[in-house]
Amino acid sequence: MGKVTVVAPDEDPYMAQYDKGVALIGYGLLLVSPFMVGLPAMASVALGFAHRQDSHPLTRSHYRFQSRIFWIAIALLILALALVIVGGGLELTSVAGFIAAHVGGPPLPHWLISGYRDDGQQVAANGMMAGGVVAAVVAIGWLMLASLWGALKLVLGRPIGERR
Repeated sequence: MGKVTVVAPDEDPYMAQYDKGVALIGYGLLLVSPFMVGLPAMASVALGFAHRQDSHPLTRSHYRFQSRIFWIAIALLILALALVIVGGGLELTSVAGFIAAHVGGPPLPHWLISGYRDDGQQVAANGMMAGGVVAAVVAIGWLMLASLWGALKLVLGRPIGERR
């Protein structure tokens, strides 16, 4: 029988290529995730988490970057959702006040309809909702562009975070 030798992941060329392929799959999942409600992004992070300890040092930096891409996109989407919810709530109070003043119906509390003619409230509501849309577009753009940039660096054999 032959002698079995254990080779570290950073010294085994086969494992280095395997790790590179897995990391490229992770970037591909991140890239398509905006079109699939973000589920592939979660799979990409799980894939990177599962392979980060026993991977080649080059791909280890890419797994960390994939996780960073995911969490930054999540933070931006939470900001976008909060802005849209608050802006939409302000808009609904304006609509409720307008209906109560012009159409009639059940009496509404004063605090709900007090600002329905307030242009400042309307500007704030529209600004928040527009800001939410912009934050969502930035999150999707970040997810896709950062994934492409990371995949390009991986194909070129460069780690993330190291300047040359």
